Amino acid sequence: GEGGGFECAVCLDSLESCKARILRNCSHSFCDYCLDRLLKTSGRSERCPLCRTPFKASDILQAKQLEARLSQEDPAKEEEEEEEACKADARMMEPLPRDERPLKVTALLQSLRAAWQQDVGQKAVVFSQFTKMLDITQSSLAEEGIEGVRLEGKMSLQQRARVIEEFSRAEGGPSVMLVSLKAGGQGINLARANLVYMMDLWWNAAVEDQAQDRVWRIGQTRNVRVVRYLAEDSIEERLLQIQEDKRALGRGALSAVSAEEARRSRVADLRTLFT
Repeated sequence: GEGGGFECAVCLDSLESCKARILRNCSHSFCDYCLDRLLKTSGRSERCPLCRTPFKASDILQAKQLEARLSQEDPAKEEEEEEEACKADARMMEPLPRDERPLKVTALLQSLRAAWQQDVGQKAVVFSQFTKMLDITQSSLAEEGIEGVRLEGKMSLQQRARVIEEFSRAEGGPSVMLVSLKAGGQGINLARANLVYMMDLWWNAAVEDQAQDRVWRIGQTRNVRVVRYLAEDSIEERLLQIQEDKRALGRGALSAVSAEEARRSRVADLRTLFT
């Protein structure tokens, strides 16, 4: 978002850094109103409503203060971190020959070209849980002359904000953002994009849904298209079945599910994967 990429995890409003509150233990962000309501209604056992991580009042940080603190860090250390980041970029794997690219990456490139033939102004977000897949995709995009940026969990708040701001420019800027699924699945607004590509399946479909919702935000003016790539005759087919079973369970489980029922469900999921 224009306010630095923060978003309240409860009401989903975009927040400027001066208005965002961050929980130290899990890094999820909230607006003052929602956080105040949470503290008033939760009693003594405050937990993040997203991940259920416990927190105390002393664990609540102002995003603006956190950014200021980061900016005052040792310049030598910051320069060293920047140098390491550059080295990591330089070590990015050599582009694979076109005939050796994974079929998913080839399909992604074909889909992007087809989309841009219809409307060159479209932008895409590509999610994967695997660093190697992001590496291969990034090098393939570069080889095809496609400008892209990357968002990963190891990035600082400032780095994340810069990447999101660059990608979200109304005119120009990178056409593709590569996102680590767990790093970019929550708390950011990527409504500048309208194409979403899921390069692999996650154990829990809710994680994928949250990632896709980063694009389907208030302010989205285009039709959103989501493409999920699934390898035939692979473990991903079993993962897909697990996702569908979990969705069905969620729809029918508005009443409380016992701990024993939840345990049996997890055991059944593992059997589905490894049998």
